[in-house]
Amino acid sequence: MKPLDRTLSATFPGTPDQVRQARHCLGSWLGRGHPAGDPAVLLLSEAFTNATLYASDGPVHLAASLTEGSLRIEVVDPGGRCDPALTPLPPDDAEGGRGLALLDLIAKEWGWERLTDRRVRVWFTLLW
Repeated sequence: MKPLDRTLSATFPGTPDQVRQARHCLGSWLGRGHPAGDPAVLLLSEAFTNATLYASDGPVHLAASLTEGSLRIEVVDPGGRCDPALTPLPPDDAEGGRGLALLDLIAKEWGWERLTDRRVRVWFTLLW
């Protein structure tokens, strides 16, 4: 696929109130009506929320790259004591616990890695 000149890089305070700002940033960058817009914003919301809940205090970085027919999004947080883990879905009335399951269900590919400085990068790819 031919790369487009479309990359996004933004850093936010690692607090739950910044999830909305990150969603808006990605949605604005993609533009209204983009075929990957809704799933991208949903999955970013899940990854960013997890970063604010499970990582140590510090900034959360959003990076995105767009190629023809493909979008890769990365969320990098300061890291925490535990690694991301895909777990069984919680009960229907639970308020959380579905973030990585949604990544697994919707994204073409996804994964995570602990960087050499102990930060955690969660990434996912969407195709259309």
